[in-house]
Amino acid sequence: MNNVSSIRIWDAPADLSACLENAVERIESGDVVLLRRALQRVGLWEDIAGLLWAAVEEAVGADMAVRLRKAGRGSMHELLTGDQIKWCDESVHAKFNSNAEHYVPILVREAVGYRGPGFYDRNCVNRFYVPNAFHKSNREVLDTRPGYTKPQGPHVDTWFGHATSGLNLWMAIEPVRRGNGLALFPAKWRSEVPHDGRYCPVREQHFGEPVTFEMDPGDLLFFHGEHLHSSELNSTS
Repeated sequence: MNNVSSIRIWDAPADLSACLENAVERIESGDVVLLRRALQRVGLWEDIAGLLWAAVEEAVGADMAVRLRKAGRGSMHELLTGDQIKWCDESVHAKFNSNAEHYVPILVREAVGYRGPGFYDRNCVNRFYVPNAFHKSNREVLDTRPGYTKPQGPHVDTWFGHATSGLNLWMAIEPVRRGNGLALFPAKWRSEVPHDGRYCPVREQHFGEPVTFEMDPGDLLFFHGEHLHSSELNSTS
């Protein structure tokens, strides 16, 4: 566990019991929980990975899907055009959301340990963040899907109409390294962040030091939607 200002970052060990005790209450108070190998632990990794590969095959065809399996999803930008990556994103989005009512309750009950009442947003967001140089050369295509194939700037989720009590489950499908994932700004927790009404903070604000994460496939990050957070511009290869 690390302390960032008054926010605790829980990097869950193999024994999750201490970490998950009152986990939802912790998240509601601003804590962040990183659950290692959460999808594997609850038996969803193979299902979700298979579903994503099926969606990619529908988007770009069986032959290219075989090539991508050999190279890894992290190499998509080396084999696909910007248009093809957009098609993959749209296909994965549709296929995952059609199965969300099966996956989300299992994640909440078994990975997070919460068994109380609640609602979930069926519009799960999948993000294909390619290296910045590739994005720049394909901006006309990729920028048509902000938050999906276009990096999302600093925001809190209520700016997009989400509930003030909303909690985020952010899962890693490919390795996430500092420079290609998510950034949180704990210093702005529950603080007013002036914005322009178009989902962008007013310029020349200081957000404090960002916190970024290293995650492996199957890891799950659990945090409150009122944390100021953003995509990182992908500076990796």
